[in-house]
Amino acid sequence: MNTMVGYLGLKDPTRRATVIGLVIVTVLGLIAAWAAISMSGTKTGAVLALVAALGIPLAYAAVIAPTLFPLSLYLFLVPLDGLLDVGAVGTVTRILGAFSAAALVFYMIRLKKAVEPARSMVWWVLLYLWAAASMFWAIDVPTAQQSLPTELQLFGLYFVIAMFPIDRKMLAQVVFIAIAGSVVAAAYGDYYYHTSSAAIAARFITADSGNLNPDHFGASMILPIALCVTALVWTRNFFTRVACLCGLAALLWAVDLSGSRGAALAVLAVMVYLLVRDRHRAQLGIMGGVLFAAVLVTSGQNLIQRFSMSLVNGGAGRTDIWRIGLRAFEQHWIFGAGYGNFPFAYDSAFINVFEPFYTHWHRASHNIVLHAAVELGIIGAVFLLAAWIAQYRELRVIPDNDPLYPLRLALEAGLAGLFVAGMFADIMTMKYTWTVFILIALARNAVFSERKARVHVPA
Repeated sequence: MNTMVGYLGLKDPTRRATVIGLVIVTVLGLIAAWAAISMSGTKTGAVLALVAALGIPLAYAAVIAPTLFPLSLYLFLVPLDGLLDVGAVGTVTRILGAFSAAALVFYMIRLKKAVEPARSMVWWVLLYLWAAASMFWAIDVPTAQQSLPTELQLFGLYFVIAMFPIDRKMLAQVVFIAIAGSVVAAAYGDYYYHTSSAAIAARFITADSGNLNPDHFGASMILPIALCVTALVWTRNFFTRVACLCGLAALLWAVDLSGSRGAALAVLAVMVYLLVRDRHRAQLGIMGGVLFAAVLVTSGQNLIQRFSMSLVNGGAGRTDIWRIGLRAFEQHWIFGAGYGNFPFAYDSAFINVFEPFYTHWHRASHNIVLHAAVELGIIGAVFLLAAWIAQYRELRVIPDNDPLYPLRLALEAGLAGLFVAGMFADIMTMKYTWTVFILIALARNAVFSERKARVHVPA
């Protein structure tokens, strides 16, 4: 609490008075908003009323503490992104992402502070410059023009955050909020699967405002699982351990109920990575054994059935899609078929490849490396792999005697698990993927900001 007070500048009497005034205005505004919602009875009216009531205090928070709002709210809502569609403008998280980038840039300009981006930024820039250039030779240019902006928006937010200075205490709050959002999403998914009779069969979580793909829903739980497992073995606080156990139960249950084999393998990759890198191997081994036994008891039959089906249908046709994708890569191996054009390259190779399991026309790649290789050629695939490797190497600035070392291990494990998930799903345009990159950048920047502050302290 003292950290929050200091961060918001409430120790300053003048600023404290301003905040108290804003709180009073907000309370009165919420009362008015409640009345407006009751009278309007529409979603649009409710949104407008809340914006009118909360606009001023939220704008103040965005100026003073942009990582607290809107960035933390953005990260909190990312796991439920598919359910937050608001029409032509996209999703709520898309709006918050743009607002976050603007608020963070304004904050850095106002304080004249910034951190030099990591070397991984070079590879990301090269990748997206090459993707933009591929429009000149794309099989279907309109598709390339429509697809690229989505990923560029995610990269744009990451680019801003890669330069944002942050202290360790605020980093901890951002990470906590990101975990909390994932646990809330997992709990909602657990509740949905157990209250909807058709949910387990359909596997999609649906609502009036959109749906959550089960593979992506499961993959969005990978990083928070890594964070909870690491916190569980490193913390000495009893209440923190209880909270981590509860959160971990909800997250793992959500992965299990989603039925995503890629997410399940990614969780296994997280545990293997931590067993290799973390010194708490005995605790992790016991925990892994208990979790595996719990999964077998609660839904072992369903899990075994899901994996056994892979032997029959090639993982819902993935092996045949990859076989056709490799043929498409042979046809476009140098420059690629153009960004967003994997389905078109797939169609051209479809007729020439035997399929034991019919996968239909115009399919997605279900593999980020194959996706990049077909769309951007061998050059784009090298840029993508180099960017992921450089992303992993960013955290080397945190030594093993640093208090942030457990966070480093969790982020590395989450990144490794997410890459495994990326071997079975197209995750590069998903916000939860960029959440991992964002937290890695913030962890790195916390270390660099502290070092820079020490250098400038007068003797």
